[in-house]
Amino acid sequence: MALIQRLWNERPLLLIILLALTVRLIGVFFSGGYGYHDDHFLVIEPAQSWLEGRDKGNMITDSPEENTSGRSLLYPAANYVILGTAEFLGMSDPSLKMVFNRLIHALYSLLIIYFGYKLTWELGDRNKARVVGLLLALFWMFPQMSVRNLVEVIPIPLLLLVSYWVVRFLKGDLPLRYILLSGLLLGICFSLRYQTILFAGGIGLGLMWSRKWKESIYLGAVFVGAIVLIHGVGDYYLCGSPFCKLQYYFLFNVEHANDYTTEPWHFYLGILLGVFIPPLSILLMFGFARSYKVSTTVWLAALLFFVFHSVFPNKQERFIFTIMPHIIILGYLGWSNFVERRNMGKVLSSFVRFSWVFFWILNIPLVILYSAYDNKRARVEGMRFLGEQEDLKGFVLMDPTHKRIKDAPLYYGGFYEAYPHIGSTVTPDSVMQIMERMPDSQYPNYLVLCVGRDEDLSDNETFARSFFPDIEYVTTREMGWIDALRNRINKGIALDDWAIYKIKGERIAPYDPDSEPLPNIYK
Repeated sequence: MALIQRLWNERPLLLIILLALTVRLIGVFFSGGYGYHDDHFLVIEPAQSWLEGRDKGNMITDSPEENTSGRSLLYPAANYVILGTAEFLGMSDPSLKMVFNRLIHALYSLLIIYFGYKLTWELGDRNKARVVGLLLALFWMFPQMSVRNLVEVIPIPLLLLVSYWVVRFLKGDLPLRYILLSGLLLGICFSLRYQTILFAGGIGLGLMWSRKWKESIYLGAVFVGAIVLIHGVGDYYLCGSPFCKLQYYFLFNVEHANDYTTEPWHFYLGILLGVFIPPLSILLMFGFARSYKVSTTVWLAALLFFVFHSVFPNKQERFIFTIMPHIIILGYLGWSNFVERRNMGKVLSSFVRFSWVFFWILNIPLVILYSAYDNKRARVEGMRFLGEQEDLKGFVLMDPTHKRIKDAPLYYGGFYEAYPHIGSTVTPDSVMQIMERMPDSQYPNYLVLCVGRDEDLSDNETFARSFFPDIEYVTTREMGWIDALRNRINKGIALDDWAIYKIKGERIAPYDPDSEPLPNIYK
């Protein structure tokens, strides 16, 4: 305890980073799987496919007409390097390579604490920086987010560094070249996650508000130059047309803005009030609303990002992750400045004290449990099991209760052939048409039944036998308890166990050599 107390007084940043690393290492070694569709199927599987001479999802093509993904390749390419390094070091097991991948991301995420601490000290003082540093290190969501392959999280350290440089520049502590470097970093952030253009726009507006017109123009010029280099030249080289991925992404999202999860304008406000743990969350959001007095430039950048996502119809929780550290920093500083100028009184002081105590009582067990959250365990372990079967030719993924079936994480099985999806609305005739398109060498000899925790396996098995009469149960891979809890709270996320069967007997439909083969996403 004496050592901790001395570090807290003399070297608080070192102590905070060590605490942050400790909880993130829990995630590195125990938090397998993936959190969302995008952080696996649009990042890890393409990166691994490139290592194997394939192109999952047709992300790299020299034909603009064949470009079916508007996603930037910058972050998948970074994971290509990470997974390639893991293989160079002798790692072949997919799960072991992902431990290495999570370790790299955990170390990278420590920059959030470092730059967040420095920014808070610059806008406040050492004591405020210590508190914010602890929040960034130990807030229950951050360690789990830090080891996932979320493109929403990767730009955070760069955005914090830009904020720190801009604040110091406006104080006269840094020369103009840091504004130019900020423009470059913002251009890289844009290429990681396009929506960060809103943050960059807020920084530019803040500079103009501070009458730094020339500097704002310089920032914008370097920002645009970085985008032209990465997406003008890069997209031309990769898909035969400059800015083709940007065009596809923006047109697709505008046309399909209401096709995904849509929520009211106050959705993200409710999310933040909940995840920051009330009543402390109320104080932080009140402080954020007033933090224009702390730094107008940084506040405008975070606010513009927040407002746009609140107005845009398509809303998912992870979209707002990118500015959560900024909201914590500005919220705490805004609240602290408010109370420092006022006599809170006994009642309000007691309320604030209770808010902090209640926050840490809930946050400490949450950060430990959530850091070890083994996401999508049934799917990952089920795919690993299939990949270990020497007689595997193919498999069928079947969900008797849902129309749309969640994709199988093929990366963990090392299996890259096309596989049939059979949902609740598929008819026997359509299944026959699918099966006749598969040659004997790829004809599935395993069946995966996606079974909800509250569903009867025998009912699902009866559904399966209506298509494949001769199946034999092999094993079940069950979801983790947090997945089960999430599924009970929100049925819409459709998490499930994987019951695996062996398909025996003859083909249910003869092979038709003239039929179109199943589309293969691994080219």
